[in-house]
Amino acid sequence: MSNRQREIVLPEDDARRELSRRSRRGFLIGGIAAVGAIGGYEWLRGAKQEDGTPWPERRVLQVNGKLAHAYLSNSRLMPTYSPGEITPLKTNGDLGLDQEIDPGKWSLTVTTNEGGPDLTLLLRDIQALPRVEMITRFCCIEGWSTISRWAGARFSDFTRK
Repeated sequence: MSNRQREIVLPEDDARRELSRRSRRGFLIGGIAAVGAIGGYEWLRGAKQEDGTPWPERRVLQVNGKLAHAYLSNSRLMPTYSPGEITPLKTNGDLGLDQEIDPGKWSLTVTTNEGGPDLTLLLRDIQALPRVEMITRFCCIEGWSTISRWAGARFSDFTRK
């Protein structure tokens, strides 16, 4: 077996058409587009900051927030099920679970880019948050799903802490 690439033979007429397609006009359009992109980037980098973010990006984030509030409403929550509908959860392996965890020493440190102080929470701090239980369908990205009981702290309660 050879590693040589197969030679592509292009008829002369096809070669001339391809060369004429790659004209100075195409090169100029590409150059103008590149200059425009660099100019846009520099404009964005130099834009006035709002809460540590350039104002055009802040507007995009605000639009994304409004959109998220529109489709992440309580009327669109995953349906809940009864305990009798629970099915076994598929185990996808135990990678990373081979070491024992000492709950007394476990901690979670949250840092921000805002320059504020770090927040270190122990497991008991998280366990002190309101416990929420639900029975919902878990839909895996691999294509399988199962109905399972979930329990823990809501992310909104965690972020308020």
